[in-house]
Amino acid sequence: MLSKGKASKGKQRIELKKIENENARYASFTKRRTGLFTKACDLATLCGPDIAVLVLSPVGKCYSFGSPSVDEVVYRYMSGSPPSSAGTRSGPTNEVQKLNQELMELSKKLEASAAQRAVLQERLRVAAQAGECKWLENVERLGLEELRRLKESLGRLKSQANKRMNELLRGGGPSSSTTGSSRTALTVTPENMANPFEPITLWPDDRSGEGFGSAGF
Repeated sequence: MLSKGKASKGKQRIELKKIENENARYASFTKRRTGLFTKACDLATLCGPDIAVLVLSPVGKCYSFGSPSVDEVVYRYMSGSPPSSAGTRSGPTNEVQKLNQELMELSKKLEASAAQRAVLQERLRVAAQAGECKWLENVERLGLEELRRLKESLGRLKSQANKRMNELLRGGGPSSSTTGSSRTALTVTPENMANPFEPITLWPDDRSGEGFGSAGF
């Protein structure tokens, strides 16, 4: 007698609420913003309307998409004036279409870089929690000179990680692609591993402000 497979619950509605995890929230914002601009670009290309989309990120950075341009659409909206060539333009010009296509390609690269950054941050966090950096538990046994070398090493690792993240966000470097053998992974070994995105305090009594802090975006 064949056993029945697990019954599917079907498509379920996902509750819409603010994403608490900062990295996941940033990745979701980038992905959904790209999707919004893609839909606007498709609408402008297929139907030929004038469109302006303005998006302010949670940190106040402005992103925009316009066809033929944001300035022109906003001006017409604010002034109430009709288009200068009403009824003669059946769709966006070739130049606008070209620029829209370039915008979409750059947005996709940014989305991929942001997603890769979130994955790297999560891997570092999980690795630290899993105890792959247990060697830091013996910090109390280190001498002054050893602590200084450790602090310098962690600082260099943090700088390298921040630099690499910036490269990925700008879409540069050979590992901006998510596939292929040329992808360069962040090497983490017991000699240089630390989570550069978590606060690290090696000098509890240090008030000079030189301690490590968490990296933001």
